[in-house]
Amino acid sequence: MNLGKKLIWIVLTLVSLVCKLNAQSFSDRLHFEASAGTGIKMHDMTPFDYSFKLNVDVAPRFYVSVVTETEKSLYKDDKVKTYFNGESFGGGIGYNFYDNNNSSHVLGIRTKILNSIFKADCKRTTYDVFLSWYTKTRKFSPVIELGYRYIKSRSEELRNYSNVYMTLGIRY
Repeated sequence: MNLGKKLIWIVLTLVSLVCKLNAQSFSDRLHFEASAGTGIKMHDMTPFDYSFKLNVDVAPRFYVSVVTETEKSLYKDDKVKTYFNGESFGGGIGYNFYDNNNSSHVLGIRTKILNSIFKADCKRTTYDVFLSWYTKTRKFSPVIELGYRYIKSRSEELRNYSNVYMTLGIRY
């Protein structure tokens, strides 16, 4: 079983255990996020992505995520601007280390692993570690992530690279 299938199996197993671990209803533990991110230019490439996350609280401060992401890596080839395009799917875990009942602000750490799917221009595996901030509301909330991204290429066209990465999004 490859890494992507193992990760999906682990995330789905943890999500199925949620119903027995927490007294809240499932819909109270379910959160959606949509975000756009970018990183610092490296190897003459500037990365951009658009992602959608489904987060499920499995304990009061701990959650798992299922993530899909559309990537664009902008670069110049013989002075012509172009890009690599791709889709990735994976999962992650998060821990909210500051989640106080007296405050609406939440600070946490998140990790995720994504593998390229479908017919990506460049096959790759993405590893992320982020600090995250959002506010607790019943409605939409801004989400900011700042962290480190490492991309391991499985294609000749793209070299491995790592950089500081930031995303801005909304959470419901």
